[in-house]
Amino acid sequence: MHDADEIDHDARCPDRVSAFSGLEKDELEQQAIATIRELRLMVATADILYEEWVKAEEDPASPATVIRAMQADYLQRQRALGEKRTTLSAMLDVLGYIPEVPD
Repeated sequence: MHDADEIDHDARCPDRVSAFSGLEKDELEQQAIATIRELRLMVATADILYEEWVKAEEDPASPATVIRAMQADYLQRQRALGEKRTTLSAMLDVLGYIPEVPD
């Protein structure tokens, strides 16, 4: 059973799975591994930015414009993460499993 968010998401992105369905399994697996690595790097970068943003907010000497810019950058990175997760989800739906990601 799907919840309302899943149904709404699928209605907005009807081609999210079909974009990868024409690829060979080995090629799709390699793309999924590359996307997982990229997503991990994006998460780590966003985490660092978040920590810097929190420190700036706690520092009374931090200019409000700097704090707003950091917040905007962090929120943009979160949107990009959501898009990357959607892409990865579509890849994994077609692939049928989560591949091992070598170190």
